[in-house]
Amino acid sequence: MKYKFWCKYIEQSVIFLLVLFFISTAIYGMPTTQKLTLECNGQVYLYDHRPVVLKINGNTISTGIMPPVILEGRTLVPAREVFESLGATVEWIEKTKEIIILSEEHFITLQIDNKVAIVGDEQHMMDVESKLIHYKEGNITKTMIPFRFVAEVLGYQVDWDQENYIIDAIPKEPVDTQEPEDPSNVDHPKDSDPSNDLEKPKENQEDQDSDGFLDQDYLNKPMKASFIWEKEEREEEWLVSPQPIIREEYAEVNIHSVQCVDITEEKSIVQIMATGPITYFEHHIWENKLVVDIDNSNMALSHLDQIAKNHSLIKSISASQYSVDPKKTRVVFELLNTQTKYQIMLSPNRQNIEIQFFPNSIQSVSMNTMEEQDIIQIEGTWGPEVEILRLTNPDRLVIDIPYTINPFGGNEERTLGQYVEGVRTSQYTSNTTRLVLDVKGQPDYKIQRQGEQKIQIVLTEPTYQNIEYVNGAFIGVKLKKDPHDSLPMDQILHEDQYNMKKYILTLPGDYTSWYGVGEMKVNDGVLGNIQIQNNSQAQTQLIFTQKSIRAYKIKEDERYIYIYICNPKEVYQQIVVIDPGHGGKDPGAGANGLKEKTLNLDISKRLWQYLNQDPTIKVYMTRMDDTYPTLQERCILANDVEADLFISIHNNSTGNTIAKGTEVLYFPDSTPHQSGLTGKQLAQILYQPLTNQLGMYPRGVIPRTDLYVLKHTTMPAVILEIGFMTNSEDAAKLKTESFQEMAAQAIYEGIQNVLKQYPTER
Repeated sequence: MKYKFWCKYIEQSVIFLLVLFFISTAIYGMPTTQKLTLECNGQVYLYDHRPVVLKINGNTISTGIMPPVILEGRTLVPAREVFESLGATVEWIEKTKEIIILSEEHFITLQIDNKVAIVGDEQHMMDVESKLIHYKEGNITKTMIPFRFVAEVLGYQVDWDQENYIIDAIPKEPVDTQEPEDPSNVDHPKDSDPSNDLEKPKENQEDQDSDGFLDQDYLNKPMKASFIWEKEEREEEWLVSPQPIIREEYAEVNIHSVQCVDITEEKSIVQIMATGPITYFEHHIWENKLVVDIDNSNMALSHLDQIAKNHSLIKSISASQYSVDPKKTRVVFELLNTQTKYQIMLSPNRQNIEIQFFPNSIQSVSMNTMEEQDIIQIEGTWGPEVEILRLTNPDRLVIDIPYTINPFGGNEERTLGQYVEGVRTSQYTSNTTRLVLDVKGQPDYKIQRQGEQKIQIVLTEPTYQNIEYVNGAFIGVKLKKDPHDSLPMDQILHEDQYNMKKYILTLPGDYTSWYGVGEMKVNDGVLGNIQIQNNSQAQTQLIFTQKSIRAYKIKEDERYIYIYICNPKEVYQQIVVIDPGHGGKDPGAGANGLKEKTLNLDISKRLWQYLNQDPTIKVYMTRMDDTYPTLQERCILANDVEADLFISIHNNSTGNTIAKGTEVLYFPDSTPHQSGLTGKQLAQILYQPLTNQLGMYPRGVIPRTDLYVLKHTTMPAVILEIGFMTNSEDAAKLKTESFQEMAAQAIYEGIQNVLKQYPTER
């Protein structure tokens, strides 16, 4: 009996264990999923998919923080991290939201939320468009593009392993005609793809990834404390001394043509051609211009602008009849680089002047580390100029060497420097060598010359700390908070010195013990630099030197204060540009004791005060004092900030002293603003309060096609002619401060009416 009991017990236990085993196998044998919180256009989506393993030719590729995702049955991957591994260069064009993928054979253009891809000059329809996707857990926004389409254009076959969720790009083999199955052509189950309706976020900017290609094996290379790349020795042709020009008297000739006859990497030959033997010529360099004076000649040249078009060394060519008696033709070559070397000679038959221009060739690149500094040395045929920009995520310093030829191709080195972890080079454009330094953190640097042929970039520890510049999806500055000293965000003062392209943030106290002082060099297209210093009141300031006018907003979390650097339209609801006409060396008109430039400024500054007190309006002035911005500069400012309205303040004058009153001028063929407003409608709305409240004679709303600021601004624009200074009745009013105040009030009322009828809806 006891024996049967134990048999029964063992049997039940075995059954229980078997059931438990199969249950656990079913549970733990199931593929794991990755749960991501993805955000687009203010909408948050829970992405619950199996992780996609990305490989290139069998080698697993890391995509960094942002993993591949499946959207509408297609696999999207981060642009730069993936396609630079395929030997391509990836660039982001913020203004048009375009991704440029450039390989040796292909030029591919993709655009956010657009299924049309352009390969070379041909259009292709993709199954899914590229997207800007914000990965909340990773706190990063990336451009995600269709993997299969781009990989196949670049010459890869894409294999998809459905069982293991592996996607592999393999160089195409001619014998392999089997179409692979992958996420870009497989319909994934609906319940595994909850992100079908993803849209791009409102405020995101992609990393500026224009630093040349990154070889797949780069990270596997051994690291070196120092290195040197040297060009193979060869004699430079421009070092050969030309024969002296001997004067020989011939008949008068016509200089009839300038032609580029030979362009190679080593030289570019330009010929000045005459109808017969040339008596004599002289040449000299003045600033960045090569001047050639040809004796006993008539100038018969035309269409010179086409010759210099797209030339790598010549900016422009001009010519003139420099002298009539004696006859002398002057041909001027404006060079892109003042250091360009050249050799000039006369052809054997003396009918052609031949000029050989030689680009600077990089002779060597080296790196050494000493005394906590990394020194990058670049040697050229002659001392090269360099332009350095800072990129982040990951941190890089990009060194562009314009007007040079790179003899090293796509060289790469892993390094053990104090700051430099790797060096890469490429011929970025036809006449620009690019050197990319992969760096730890954000070191400072200085540029110094060594003799006539060498230049050094010395990387050092910065004098500032706890401050980080970011130019990825978020463009701005991260200030790490001092845990022992609070920094009230609402007490940070803003000062917009937009006419100097500076923006100043003043902190409420001295924080230099935590943030330090010094200059953070950026030069990335958004900023030139950031100066960290104390003002005379011992308050720490961040002074941003901008490449174009920007707007700033500040947010914070427990650890950081985030300074967002934005386009003005991303911050301000309504933007108005006020343009006080004339100024400085341009006095404008004048009569009856009035100076137009002063009167225009007085009315404009009163209007500025009204607008500046309105929290819904951001106002920019083209001038705040007696200075003279050119007409072009006034338009550039308005277009740069993408203003909603441009209003130029003027006053009239004429030889007829009877003429009087107010008129408003507009450009008749202006394109409607996004709000629907046209220049004519703006003129009509502003005209009413001006004439009603000022009691001036109504001269009407007048179309004008010949006025620069109306033609060259991209928003609705008007010129307000308040009154006639040459009319005694108008002049008496214009002289009084009360009238000037009334004029400013009337214009402000008109602006309010415009913005109410045509809201920007931002």
